[in-house]
Amino acid sequence: MFGLPLYYAGLLGLERLLLRLLSESGADVNSYSGTCGNALQAACYSGHEDVVRMLLDRAADIHASGSEDGNVLVTTCYGGYEKIVRILRNAGANIDIYVPGSSYGYPLGAAVAGGHEKVVRMLIDAGANVNLDTEEPQVYCRGILEAAGAMGHKNAVRIVRDAGAKWAVIDGDSDGDNNAGGDNENSDSDDPDDNDGIEANNDDSNDNIE
Repeated sequence: MFGLPLYYAGLLGLERLLLRLLSESGADVNSYSGTCGNALQAACYSGHEDVVRMLLDRAADIHASGSEDGNVLVTTCYGGYEKIVRILRNAGANIDIYVPGSSYGYPLGAAVAGGHEKVVRMLIDAGANVNLDTEEPQVYCRGILEAAGAMGHKNAVRIVRDAGAKWAVIDGDSDGDNNAGGDNENSDSDDPDDNDGIEANNDDSNDNIE
């Protein structure tokens, strides 16, 4: 009954309304509604840090998924909200969680697809696997390097390569030995900075952080 109002309150960062809906009206904090699927994911999508904390304090499901973007951590990583990533990690979010049917598959894949270098480094420093492979056709790019390269995020490519990322093995076309040092036989250049025309993206000022 209160799913849609709860969802939009999360999306718009209306903390007082959320408190009233949860405390006085008995709304279910994990009720499904809206494009993002639930209030917590909507708050993460919009970058409302205080609302995220409040919903987690009221037992919002940190691993719930409700949209094609994936779950709350995947959505946050794609948005580049560094502080909210920390909040979710401290609350126990799984940094290698795979969300079937999502556009980016994993949190790290979402961060590199968005070109958010600080979030990419944060996840790698926390132990994220840089060689996860989705094996699903609806995911934009199967591997982490493919996601970074396809979106043209040159600095993100450097970061994940330095962390040991390898090109995904697709349909047996690769022998699996194409490592992060730039030995990909499909590359037109031995220079890791000249990888299929990837252009620099220095747009990771993380202006989304509130």
